[in-house]
Amino acid sequence: MKIIITLLLSLFFAASCLSACNMDSADATQEETTATTAATEETAAATEPRMPLITNNNIDLYYDDYFDLSQLYDEKAIVEIKEQTVASKKVGSDDADDAVIYYHEEKNCLIAVGVGTATIAVNGTEYKIHVHTAPISLFMIAGHSIGEGKTGVAEQSVLCTEGTAYSMHGAKNVESYVPGTGIGFSAAQKPKDINAFTVEGQGAQGEGAALAWKWNQLTGEKVWVLNAAVGGTCLPEWTKDQPSYENAVKLFTYAQNVLTAEIAAGHYRLKDMAIIYHSAANFSYKNVEYTDELGEQWYDSMWNGFKSDLSMDMNGDGVDETVQRLGLVPIWTGNDMGSDKPANYFMSASDSYKDVFMASLVGKDWLTDAGLKKSFPEIDYEIHSGSIIVPSTSSNIFSDGVHYVQSAYNAQGLCIAENMYRVLRTVEKPESLVLVKSDGNKIYDKMDVKVGKSIEILVYVEPYTVDDLTFTVSDNLEIKFPCQIIGKEVGVGTLTISYKDEVLALKTITVKE
Repeated sequence: MKIIITLLLSLFFAASCLSACNMDSADATQEETTATTAATEETAAATEPRMPLITNNNIDLYYDDYFDLSQLYDEKAIVEIKEQTVASKKVGSDDADDAVIYYHEEKNCLIAVGVGTATIAVNGTEYKIHVHTAPISLFMIAGHSIGEGKTGVAEQSVLCTEGTAYSMHGAKNVESYVPGTGIGFSAAQKPKDINAFTVEGQGAQGEGAALAWKWNQLTGEKVWVLNAAVGGTCLPEWTKDQPSYENAVKLFTYAQNVLTAEIAAGHYRLKDMAIIYHSAANFSYKNVEYTDELGEQWYDSMWNGFKSDLSMDMNGDGVDETVQRLGLVPIWTGNDMGSDKPANYFMSASDSYKDVFMASLVGKDWLTDAGLKKSFPEIDYEIHSGSIIVPSTSSNIFSDGVHYVQSAYNAQGLCIAENMYRVLRTVEKPESLVLVKSDGNKIYDKMDVKVGKSIEILVYVEPYTVDDLTFTVSDNLEIKFPCQIIGKEVGVGTLTISYKDEVLALKTITVKE
């Protein structure tokens, strides 16, 4: 029996916040099987040149780029804008933009305020400026208070370069879409807190700024991160038609409308849209007892609702765009597999949920001092102000026993961005895979199961994604997904896990009466 499934499975990414997966449990360990394949088969990341691109006396920029003239001259620049050819429009209008380039004397920088070409002289040297339509992605954080960034410190959040990252925080207070609203430097009207991540703003609590910064570092593209998370909420409150869900739809739709107008003006072109959901399902909710089956129904309602309600023709070509991926982030405050963590693993592993992935498991490593030391990334970013403390023990990763200190929120944002980049932009072979039972117990090379009974396993791979992992079981076993091995007939059987023609793991399973 042979079943091919597509897996989108999360591990900590190598070198920064990704470490070897070590499913800690209070009284259990795990097994890791290392594959002999090379790490990367093919990288499908964007190949377009990064901006700014300086070639002789030609400078290529994206719309809303800030180009620091100290890259050309150490001293204060004397700038003369000679001629401009504008190819873009004002947002919400058929009128051409006023200019392509604006010189900001105080900042000593050029700002791309339109798409087109311009000829300028800087300290007497002539340059040709080409401003291109900017690629941009739209992401939204949803879920409970960890997603919201409770107890985080805004001024310790990651500082993003002006013109690269945009922000909106809080779904309840989003204004209705106003035609003519834009997000760039020259926009006549801007959404509230659109520049919170940059020096123009005060920062933002939580992971959003780090996610935006890392995404820009990885892609060279613009990114807009929305935060619709609400402290204290649980999964049922995020199902379709519930208040948290409806507020999130309102926020995301507002951003879609703004971007649609910007795209029509020729300023931006849409790349990716995704939602990061911080999950916790078994909080008390109207006396409903949580089960995996009920949890799956709730997830279905939320995710299918988002894909339907956030479908919109943003490019003006008659084809609707919608969110592509749902990234799940389980809550980790203890070494248990309770709550909806198994459902998170199962959905990210199941062929029925090809567009669902594990956005971050890094919090699991932070539960022990050794894991924290191994997986917490070095700080290679700037913050808005003050100083930031890197936690030295697992106890001070939390500010109150549940919610993170800001450096941990930053680290989580970096991890989410890296993993989302792997899902959306790269194709890789697995280096290793890990098998563990859903209760956290170790999986051995030899296991037993009774006739009619099953073993449930969690399967995930490093470095993050694999397109076609093959599960093959012998005739006396049956396999169902998510990851359920059932004993059919008495005898010795096998479970084989392969990537293409290469066996990654081979397990012996004896079926008993």
